[in-house]
Amino acid sequence: MFSGRLPFQETPVDYWVAIKVKKGKRPARPSDDRCHIRGLDDVTWDIIQACWGQDPGSRPTSQQIVNQIVKHVLSSPGQAVDERPFDHFDPLYPSQTLYSQAEHPFSALYSAHHG
Repeated sequence: MFSGRLPFQETPVDYWVAIKVKKGKRPARPSDDRCHIRGLDDVTWDIIQACWGQDPGSRPTSQQIVNQIVKHVLSSPGQAVDERPFDHFDPLYPSQTLYSQAEHPFSALYSAHHG
């Protein structure tokens, strides 16, 4: 996202990428000027690495990530603060609605649990 290149660009086969990730490998931090201009600083890189935690339970929640970013922005001189309210939504709602429709491939699963 910051570099404009695919992660693991040096690995030509997607399956090999999956094996690397399964073994705990992660992309190296990009270092070109474009990344810095796009906002890749130490705090952002730390957040990215935390999101890549091998154990899903150790990864930060979206609220923890937002809190870290807000704290970082507030401590950075000259940064504009975005004071728009956060959206509150149920991430299950759209999928439950789709699953309940007969033509959806998972409708049988929905019916079995909500019938």
